[in-house]
Amino acid sequence: MKVLKIVNKILKYVIFISIFFMLIGITYSFFVAGLTGVETDTTITMDSGNMDIVYSSGPAINATGLAPSDTSFGTKNFTITGTSTIDLSEMNYKISLVIDENTLSKNAISFKLTSTNTSGNGMVVPSIEEDIYVGTNNIELGIGKFIGPVNNAVHTYQMKFYFYETNTDQSNDINKNFKAHVSIESYNNPCVTGECLKDKILAQGGGAAAIEAKGNPNFTVISTESDTGLYAMEDEYGTSYYYRGNKNILNNNLIFGEFQWKIIRINGDGSIRIMYNGTKEQFNQNDTMNDIGEETVLGFYSYSSIYNDNKYVGYMYGGPKGVASTQRHGFTSSAATFNETDSDAKEQLDLWYKQSFLDKTFENKIADNLFCNDRQFVEEILGKNIKDPGYGQFYASYAPRYRIYTAKTPTLKCKQQNDQFTVTKRSLGNGSLKYPVGLITIDEVMMAGLIYGTQNVDNYLFVELPFHTMSPYAFFDGSAEATIWGVGYHANISGSLVTRTIEYDSLRPVINLKSDVVVTGEGTLTNPYQVID
Repeated sequence: MKVLKIVNKILKYVIFISIFFMLIGITYSFFVAGLTGVETDTTITMDSGNMDIVYSSGPAINATGLAPSDTSFGTKNFTITGTSTIDLSEMNYKISLVIDENTLSKNAISFKLTSTNTSGNGMVVPSIEEDIYVGTNNIELGIGKFIGPVNNAVHTYQMKFYFYETNTDQSNDINKNFKAHVSIESYNNPCVTGECLKDKILAQGGGAAAIEAKGNPNFTVISTESDTGLYAMEDEYGTSYYYRGNKNILNNNLIFGEFQWKIIRINGDGSIRIMYNGTKEQFNQNDTMNDIGEETVLGFYSYSSIYNDNKYVGYMYGGPKGVASTQRHGFTSSAATFNETDSDAKEQLDLWYKQSFLDKTFENKIADNLFCNDRQFVEEILGKNIKDPGYGQFYASYAPRYRIYTAKTPTLKCKQQNDQFTVTKRSLGNGSLKYPVGLITIDEVMMAGLIYGTQNVDNYLFVELPFHTMSPYAFFDGSAEATIWGVGYHANISGSLVTRTIEYDSLRPVINLKSDVVVTGEGTLTNPYQVID
């Protein structure tokens, strides 16, 4: 501890961090229709109304001699003033933190946002009371709006930035840079016309209220034509609406980017979770969505190339591959659940994401929503004492095993933040991902209509090939085998070794789309939804 204190004192003299906030005094003139400018103009002109943005503390925050502390190292205050003479006009704006440069450790810098509706008009971007940690990705803070007629209504914001003491060695952040700016731009809600994907999905089930009134189906049996449709269940963000049932009846088909997808569910924050089903080129050639076979999967890959340690059930794990874990939890390489090293599955998915989406024009439609790699023990969800240590080659039975095999009670909750894989760390999410891509969970598989040991070839998840989930099953000490849940050849749920690969298990990437993506089409096999660029 004494060494760490000395190291962190050294930081005070050698770190220089600048956060540049642009767009000072920019005026946006606009109304809900008739856009005549473009987003890159310093002034966006519309029919009527205007918003003025003023940063009261000047154009920049320059923090020198920065040392780890629980006290904020920088504060940015700004106001947005709205004026419109038009009745019932909505003047929407979006606030984002744009990262220009960040060479510090991921999650070293965090911020909070305090929002005040000073004039009581419209809606401010909600306050962010818990830290959001900064990586290299831009962070959308939310949407605010004024409602006309209104004269000089004010929304006030304050951002505070932190570089916390972590009681660990922070010397890697010596001589590093962080530069960012706040972006405030006009925002026209594309969902007001009902063409957003989430709205079209809900309309299939008669609306949110009708879907919620159905309750959940019987998870002890496979789905049939009679229970095919949309259902609701709570996740970590709110109410989620998920598809269940027959592939020839459900309208959960989508084209996005260069790929075709199956829609799994609307997440509780309104984003939409989708799973790989092949390429857009294949759809164009066949005039229908892929049904079965190798075209529906990314390829045959093991979840992990090594299986002799508890840590290999993790989407990420502690320490180098091949080095045994010696404790279950902790911020150290010896901990099985320390999110330090990528699994083989994550390496493949990250490579695919980088090649398929990074810096593409449509990447900005992808959301950062958590992927759950639930490494809780069965005893923990049952409130019992933990008998096994959960690392190395000690026996472990993981929570998804109990939920799926014994209780048949799937959940969309993900209790441990360390298992909530996201790009940005905030109150929900561990911030361990480089790219927002993962795999389906076994709970989502059961909700879709599959059960343990029973075939269901009519289900929308059936592709006549087995594929991995990211849900741990167990570690068997006698054979020293790490196992995870998967979907079998005939759409039956089963456990499998993490090392299963060629001709056994495949990868079907899962991503999330933002809640305001607009689509055409009907979601059918021959007329799928297609995301508009």
